[in-house]
Amino acid sequence: IGSATAADYAIFRAIYVANCTGALIQGNTLLNIRSTISSSCGAIELSGATGSGNTVSKNRIAGVSNTSTGGWGSAGIYVISGNNNTIIDNNLIYDLQGANYSSVTTTFNTYGIRLAVGTGHKVYYNSVNLYGTINSGTTASASTAIAIGTTTVTGLEIRNNIFSNLHVSTATGYQAFCIRYASGYLFATAGNIVNNNYYGVPATNTATTSYFVGGTFFSFTSSKVGLF
Repeated sequence: IGSATAADYAIFRAIYVANCTGALIQGNTLLNIRSTISSSCGAIELSGATGSGNTVSKNRIAGVSNTSTGGWGSAGIYVISGNNNTIIDNNLIYDLQGANYSSVTTTFNTYGIRLAVGTGHKVYYNSVNLYGTINSGTTASASTAIAIGTTTVTGLEIRNNIFSNLHVSTATGYQAFCIRYASGYLFATAGNIVNNNYYGVPATNTATTSYFVGGTFFSFTSSKVGLF
């Protein structure tokens, strides 16, 4: 789904699944979902009032961006509403772009994988690689390879993934994260995040450099994780 020809780019969504239980989204190549107008865009979005047990597996996602400076987001895989027990495994996500709008927003940034709602999600063996220069807009913004949107997104298993973020920006104060989570998130009781490889994050960014997981303090040599 998508095209290498600019005139044929998708604009908002490549795959949108709402109100489904047990859906399987597997083995797709999703290319160039790019927008410059007032609407967030994403390659795969799971939404709706109900939904459980959906699987997003073995997809290749590249070229997702929204460069509108009015405050809009872009995401490779986005669990936005009404979903529990989603399995996200063995996906390749890279070349995502956004705009410099706000570093504190939980919605209008660039996300490889964004878990905005739900419980029991399993995220295994994915590779997320963010890179390039964010040059649209002038207000410092942020990006993250994987985001946990609120403290109510619990029961997580995030294991054996590669999360890389090499985004830089023309706006001073840009924050590039490998993993970003809601303030007050209790990893000891709300989820297991282990055996992941966090890579990159340029030294010029201003992201947090340490955090707590399950009562254990983790410190990193470069900025990789932080709070909303």
